[in-house]
Amino acid sequence: MWPRGEKIDPGEAWIGGARTEGVGCGRGVEPEEVATLKPGDATPAVAALQQALRAYGYDIAHDGVFGAQMSAVISAFQRHFRPSCVDGQADGETQTLVYAVCRAQAALDRGSVSP
Repeated sequence: MWPRGEKIDPGEAWIGGARTEGVGCGRGVEPEEVATLKPGDATPAVAALQQALRAYGYDIAHDGVFGAQMSAVISAFQRHFRPSCVDGQADGETQTLVYAVCRAQAALDRGSVSP
């Protein structure tokens, strides 16, 4: 734990991944087959992903451009939710996880799901 009590995320160092290999990107979540979003891209898909990341709580511009800030945010997201691949690019599995996490958080916020 850090001095203020927050958890230290093991990120890529986490060794529990072997238990979930081959089961998709999460329980009941299969990766979408979409184009990988990467630095330099400027598309509606980038803007939508930025909006989802902002809704979840990441401090990121909503300009539709995949720049250095977006790459850093994607890496942070991957480090927490997908430590097996921390590359700063948003492939189908990363995009699927972003949207799944946002849907789960929205359901919790509505009170329609127990934590």
